[in-house]
Amino acid sequence: MAGWRKDSRMKRQNEHRPKRGDVAWPAVAMWAMAMGLAWVLQASRMLAGFDGGVRKWFVGLEAGMEMREVPTGVVAGVMAAWVFGIVWVILESPGTWRRMVLWVTALVLTVAMVPVLVLGGWWLLPGMPVVAVIWSGVCAMVYAGRHRMPCEGG
Repeated sequence: MAGWRKDSRMKRQNEHRPKRGDVAWPAVAMWAMAMGLAWVLQASRMLAGFDGGVRKWFVGLEAGMEMREVPTGVVAGVMAAWVFGIVWVILESPGTWRRMVLWVTALVLTVAMVPVLVLGGWWLLPGMPVVAVIWSGVCAMVYAGRHRMPCEGG
């Protein structure tokens, strides 16, 4: 009798395991939270000190060029796709170590885009993208740590 209960419990658990790709709604929710937080912090000028501090680092690279500022709408559009991709990839990757490597790599690439754009004569306010990548990564790591992901077999 005890063996029957164990087998039926295992069968029920396997039937309710989410299928691969069923992370769409959690990914959309995390994306919306990260984008909303970044947008509110940027609109309320709470990131102005961070943006100004980073800009001071690149004063010498301007070399007499007139720096054009990347429009906030363009930054938000590119960032929206980037952040959603980060969340999706983190949720679809098995293992905490892989997720952490993906998140840190995405953060490094986000930060590295600032000096590359400065060399091209463009100034990007780095606060909003950095906040969005950090927050989306935190949300995805916590969610993946507390839920059984479809990519983690067995």
